Amino acid sequence: DRLSLLSPDIKVIHKPNGGVSDARNAGIEAAVGEYLMFVDSDDLLPKMALQRCCNALESGADLVVGGYSLRSLSGKTVTDVQSPLSDRIYSGWEINLFWDDNYSHRGSYLRPVWGKLFRRQTVCSGVPLRFQKGLGYGEDLLFLFEFICRCRRVTTISESLYIYRESNQGLSADLSSDRHLYQLVQLTGQYASLLDRIEKCFPDSRTVGQLRHRDLVGRLICRALTVFATRRTVLCTSDNISRFYSLMKTDPQLIGF
Repeated sequence: DRLSLLSPDIKVIHKPNGGVSDARNAGIEAAVGEYLMFVDSDDLLPKMALQRCCNALESGADLVVGGYSLRSLSGKTVTDVQSPLSDRIYSGWEINLFWDDNYSHRGSYLRPVWGKLFRRQTVCSGVPLRFQKGLGYGEDLLFLFEFICRCRRVTTISESLYIYRESNQGLSADLSSDRHLYQLVQLTGQYASLLDRIEKCFPDSRTVGQLRHRDLVGRLICRALTVFATRRTVLCTSDNISRFYSLMKTDPQLIGF
């Protein structure tokens, strides 16, 4: 509030706590600029990060994707993650190649919404794109992947645009909790539907063709089934198990098993 009094460019939104998705949606709806950037409350931007983004906007990009750095829990050290990103512009059909060139490090560059710049018109045109309320895990993946389907041009920057501060807090810190399992149940169904759309948008991408097997089934569903097999949980129900197995049947690499 104090900083907002010093600059008309700073706007503070006071609202009841509705979770990360609700907060980001409030920011989208209040925004008036040409681009959007999402920064989590415990992370930082490197010096000149926004200037680097602005330099990339000359390409007319709908999405700018940059590298990132990790800051330790003590806050004393910053390590640049070995970025697979190069300084490149992907237009039209080449966005197929964008997936293949940059979906690495277990997808760490193409799952979170931080470290990126989004054209606001692309977010808000047609059916407005919003984060799924009530979802606190994977909500950024759903938003980003849907946004990429709307992109005509994507620019990547090899330099770090974001400092991610490692934390042992939050939903992703306990991947076996019932809270996390509940989020997985919600996420997997929506992710499967989104993959249908992504596969149609980018039929020539080798990476997109592997997402259903490696990410939806191999990472998310197998994680949930492993928890079901190793401890008791009220979420281990016949309905949830049937739901997971029905999604596994959509994986062409599992046909016949």
